[in-house]
Amino acid sequence: MTAISVLIVEDDPRIAELHRRFTERVEGFKVVGIACALAEAAEMVEL
Repeated sequence: MTAISVLIVEDDPRIAELHRRFTERVEGFKVVGIACALAEAAEMVEL
């Protein structure tokens, strides 16, 4: 089974960490990055 890649975009580092911890516990999902701003997220995403 191929994991679903997740990019977390959140401006609060504490909340981003909570999202990362939760997502990594869910089977079938893989956190591939955390961005603190939309511009940073846009750079991380391949279009």
